[in-house]
Amino acid sequence: LTVDLTSVAETAPIPGTVRATDETVIGSRILATVTRMRVNAGDPVQEGDLLVELDSSGPRSVLEQREQAATSARAALEEAENNRARAERLFQSGNLSRADYDRALTNHRVAQAEAERAVHAAVEARTQLGYTRITAPMSGTVVEHYLEAGDTATPGQPLLKLFNPGRLRVEAILRESLIRFVVPGSELDAHIDALRITVPSTVEEIVPSADPGSRTFTIKALLP
Repeated sequence: LTVDLTSVAETAPIPGTVRATDETVIGSRILATVTRMRVNAGDPVQEGDLLVELDSSGPRSVLEQREQAATSARAALEEAENNRARAERLFQSGNLSRADYDRALTNHRVAQAEAERAVHAAVEARTQLGYTRITAPMSGTVVEHYLEAGDTATPGQPLLKLFNPGRLRVEAILRESLIRFVVPGSELDAHIDALRITVPSTVEEIVPSADPGSRTFTIKALLP
């Protein structure tokens, strides 16, 4: 027997989790009742698809009121503009006092400000009405939905969870003694038990643990 010096690779199995790189939780921006949930878990969606409809009766009523107020403000502005033009002619011909002329200018500026405020209020109401129709911010698959028709959605409350199955990565926690062997760009073998395959994964990110006592690091490696 001949004794030779040979390098043998040492492997350390580390449990990890496959996650999507593109993942989002969709919530509501307004307090409203869910009138229709158009998707279920597992449904594929395209960017812009309508996912959830909320009760729009309240925001629609507010929009109508503010549009009427904007119409009235524009009419008042037109009247103020006519009065200002008339006051300018009379003032230049000497048939109107300075005080009345200044009053006409002030009334025009006030009417102009009121018209602008009314227009902005109508735009805000139209935006609020748009929040009653929640669309997909990206293409992907619905992971799960948290509410049903008839439930009340509150601002910030999750409604749906989407992810893009086309880009996946594996996340694993490494102890301090192993992290020195891994750098961004390192290639690691990822064994997917459910598929019974082993594929190469490239380390994209190394995140130190927030707890210094655990001395662990989270690695994120992109899958092919």
